[in-house]
Amino acid sequence: GNRLVTRALHWGEQQLRWLAHGDRVNEFRRKLGLPITASLELGRVLQLCAFSEHVVRRPADWPSNVVTTGYVVPPPSTAATTDGAAALPKKLKKYLRRHAKAQRAVAYVDFGPYPLSRQFSSVVRAALKRANLA
Repeated sequence: GNRLVTRALHWGEQQLRWLAHGDRVNEFRRKLGLPITASLELGRVLQLCAFSEHVVRRPADWPSNVVTTGYVVPPPSTAATTDGAAALPKKLKKYLRRHAKAQRAVAYVDFGPYPLSRQFSSVVRAALKRANLA
């Protein structure tokens, strides 16, 4: 049923991702002193997911080699200033200052390269409205 289709799609997505990034992953593994791996071994290789389980719960059917780490935040030394503000575009800084002055919260929602359906977009908008962020 749906579970089989979902697993097949996930496997296919993993293979495509490996085709695009496998060389870089293995180069990084070599630098760390780890053995290289092949795409078919993805089920046995540690996979780190950089999100918070306080925001999105870990799916119960994920294998034990998939680990959530919490968000990855670059150290302050990578930005021009300690708060990273210098790296922001001027329009965004102006927008954030205006909202801070008005004591209005700002929410940022990003789902990476994945296109969102209208139905899912409307769910996100409804959640933001419910939280008084839209």
